[in-house]
Amino acid sequence: WMEEPTMKLHNYKFILAAALTILIIGGVVTLLVLMSPELLKIASGGLPAMNDGNRSWSLSLMGYFKGLCFWSIFIVLAVWLFNQIYYHL
Repeated sequence: WMEEPTMKLHNYKFILAAALTILIIGGVVTLLVLMSPELLKIASGGLPAMNDGNRSWSLSLMGYFKGLCFWSIFIVLAVWLFNQIYYHL
């Protein structure tokens, strides 16, 4: 039988990397929203929770795909950042 290689995660480093990733992403998103509130409306793509009451929100198919692309890229970058932080601890 062949022994499968295993990767051992270090709990402390994993938790610290996750916390730092969330802190960095939260700070970047906050700065972006402060600099350009319209970006929040584009990124939220008509989520009911984001309804500010001043205008009606609707979600088109194109809006859905734009949001899907935006969040997919955002998640990939977040996972990349987490990986960089984890392996540099």
